[in-house]
Amino acid sequence: MLLHIRKDVDHSRDRSDESETIGDVSHASSAVAYLPAVLPTSQKAIPSNFLFFLKQQTKDIQKPLELRSLFRGYIAYAKSRKQMETMMRLIIPQLSKTVEETTDFSDQEKVQMIFGARIRMNQSFWERFKPSAHLTLDKFSRLAFFKSDTLLLIADRWELPDGTMNKRWWGKGEQPVIIEGLTIRAHSTSSSEGPTDKKNQEADFIPTKRRKRTDGENNNS
Repeated sequence: MLLHIRKDVDHSRDRSDESETIGDVSHASSAVAYLPAVLPTSQKAIPSNFLFFLKQQTKDIQKPLELRSLFRGYIAYAKSRKQMETMMRLIIPQLSKTVEETTDFSDQEKVQMIFGARIRMNQSFWERFKPSAHLTLDKFSRLAFFKSDTLLLIADRWELPDGTMNKRWWGKGEQPVIIEGLTIRAHSTSSSEGPTDKKNQEADFIPTKRRKRTDGENNNS
C-alpha cells in the first residue's frame, strides 16, 4: 500500500534539537509493538500489519483514548525529533485520511478529545467566530510535535469568510517540527456579519498581502 506524501513540508524551521530525546515510555501503547526495530526511512519499510493496525485504530472515532495512546506511542518510540518527523511523515497521511472521513473537526472540544493533547488554537479566535462562523479543517494533515506528549495542530493557511488568506503560526518560539500541510477555513454562517467583525478578523489575522506591505518602510510601493 502506497502513502501519498505531500512535498510542501517547511524545512526552514529550527532543527537544532534533533538529538533531543522525545517522549516517555510510560505513554507507549500497543502500537509500539507493531513498529519496526529501526524507524522506517521509506514507505516500503512500513510493515503491512502496522498499516492495518493503524486503519483499525482510526476507523472508530468512539475510541479517543486509543488514538491518544497511538500518538503517544509514536512519540515514546522516537529517540529524536528527526526520527519522529520521519515516522510521522510516513504515517500521518494515512491516519489523517481515515480520521478526516469520519470526524467533524469544527468542534474544538472533539478534536481535543480525539487527539488527547493541548491543541493551542487561540481561544479568542474560537470565541470571535462563534456563532457567526464555524471552522472546518479541509486538509487535516499538518501536525507538529513539541516535547514529550504534547501534540499541536498548526495551520499554515487561514481562509477567512471574506476570502482573504492569512499565514500565522501558533506557538511561536517553540520551534515545531512540521509534518504536513493544513488549511483551516472559517465559513460565515450569518449574512448579518457587520464591518466591526471584519475589522476584528483582519486585525488578528492579517492577510498575507497586507503583512508583506507592512514589513516595508511604507505602503506606497
